[in-house]
Amino acid sequence: MKTEISFKLILALVWSLFTTSLIVWWWIWALKLSNQVSEQNHRMIKYEGIALIGFVVLGGIFLVSYVWQDHKRNQKIQLFFSTFSHDIKTSISRLRLQAEIMEEELPQAKHPSLSRFIQDVVQLDLQLENSLLFTNINEYQFLMEKVKLSQLIGTIRSDFTNLNIELKQDAELTTDKKWFLSILKNIFQNSLLHGKANHIEISVKPDAHESIAISIKDNGVGYSSGNVSQLGSDIFKSNHSQSNGIGLYLSKSLLSKMNGALSFRSTPQGFTSHINVRGKIL
Repeated sequence: MKTEISFKLILALVWSLFTTSLIVWWWIWALKLSNQVSEQNHRMIKYEGIALIGFVVLGGIFLVSYVWQDHKRNQKIQLFFSTFSHDIKTSISRLRLQAEIMEEELPQAKHPSLSRFIQDVVQLDLQLENSLLFTNINEYQFLMEKVKLSQLIGTIRSDFTNLNIELKQDAELTTDKKWFLSILKNIFQNSLLHGKANHIEISVKPDAHESIAISIKDNGVGYSSGNVSQLGSDIFKSNHSQSNGIGLYLSKSLLSKMNGALSFRSTPQGFTSHINVRGKIL
């Protein structure tokens, strides 16, 4: 965002200086030529040139001021959404904690809807995270570090209690931990919500250029609503009432920014997400 604002300001200043210089050059040249005509024409060129230069300078000042005010307004909007999202995520975390405490204290047989409520809270938290990421994806900085795939999966395993997540082979990834967790959560959520899967198998194999290929395969119904190769390339509005359709798109965008790749394959036996990322097999 700062780079974009700087570019706009520089562009506005360059335009103002260029047009002002061009008009000043024309004005001086016209004044020299006007010495050969009548005094009346000389004064006309002089005052019209002054007026034109004044309007151009005022227009340049207005343009620079407008860009700056737009920048300040965007900052206020971002601050509002940042504060708002922080408060909402805090409330969601508290709600989930209370629900988990109730689930531990009360018999599961008497309250079967409690676990579904917790899953809805987890899904709401992911949707909020996706919405915020979608509006600011070009502004985030990536902190690349080495982290084990098993640790990442262990961090979010409790968010998907209805999924049996099986890791065949561990690996050490060079990635941004926060955003790779978001990618995994979106893929798992897609398998659970759209694929109706209850089991996920994760396998790892070496790839070219110090990279690894991670395959995340579920046992769901697969994808049959269109061309699977187009998934993640654009935002496809899901027919599911609880989905906003941007999870796979964001996952593919994040991996691309981290010099990775994400592709998909679907069969009647399940849906597979293929991730290429820097790392090594352990």
